[in-house]
Amino acid sequence: MGAQEQLLRRPRGRRTSLYALVATCETNGINPETYLADVLLRVQTHPKSRIGELLPHEWMRRRAVDPPDSPLRPSP
Repeated sequence: MGAQEQLLRRPRGRRTSLYALVATCETNGINPETYLADVLLRVQTHPKSRIGELLPHEWMRRRAVDPPDSPLRPSP
C-alpha cells in the first residue's frame, strides 16, 4: 500500500473510532455530547497510566460518585 492510500484510510479509521465511541456512550445511557465535551477537556492533563478512567462506562461510574460540578478525584 502506497503513502497516498494510507493517508486516505486514516480519516475513515478515525470516523469509525468516533462512531464506535458514540455507540458505546449510547449503549451505556450516556449523552455522547456531554461525555465528549468533558473528556476532551480532561484528556489534556489526565495521566496516561489512568486513561481507562475516561472510557465511557468508567466515566459514568465516576460521575455517579463525584457530581458534575466537582472535579473527579484521582484513583488511589
